[in-house]
Amino acid sequence: MNYQAVCTFDIQGASPSDYDDAFVALERLGFKRPSTEELVVEGAHPSNSVLGTYASCNAGFLRTCLCLKVKEAFARMERETDFRIIVAVDEPASADDFVGRHRGGVMAIAAS
Repeated sequence: MNYQAVCTFDIQGASPSDYDDAFVALERLGFKRPSTEELVVEGAHPSNSVLGTYASCNAGFLRTCLCLKVKEAFARMERETDFRIIVAVDEPASADDFVGRHRGGVMAIAAS
């Protein structure tokens, strides 16, 4: 099954180049920055968020794998970083569906 993952992060005491390095590291893991078209269609995303589509057996397994890989990537940067990863089934949904899924427990949320 395919899942969408969103990673939002904050790097303590970071320079713009630190954020550039973080985006490069996250791209290596399959995440990408939202395009201008995605921002307009889907609503505003924080500028420090990335999106990815992944195939996995379940959301929990995917969340755990992504958390470990993101944590390793940020550890190599030697900066204190807070991040959140949200994983949901990749299917067309309205904003109301998104809220309903979140409350219903289908979405998996993890913190660093």
